[in-house]
Amino acid sequence: MAAIGQNELNSTREAVFISYARSTSFYAAEALYRKLGGSNGLAFLDTEGIAEGEHFPKKLATAILGARVFVAFIDETYLNRWSCLRELQTALAPFDSLLRRAEQDPRSS
Repeated sequence: MAAIGQNELNSTREAVFISYARSTSFYAAEALYRKLGGSNGLAFLDTEGIAEGEHFPKKLATAILGARVFVAFIDETYLNRWSCLRELQTALAPFDSLLRRAEQDPRSS
């Protein structure tokens, strides 16, 4: 799996994970990556696609969950790619139980 930026995200949780559909948002994602310092900066930008039916790489899940910020370039293409949706789902997973608790809290009405 190729990634530009940090090969392994640092343990200080100061990284930005950039999620995008390569065919429609690569240039915007790459521009953000460069603005954040490029290969010496804080951003993680995966540059290798995940084929349909391929397992979602643990390295990506670890990078997403280790990032302090998750940036998604969401468009119609993004919402139709299983790998993009998996990245988004992974980023939102830590908030799932928090949202469920808020829904059950009678004070949240």
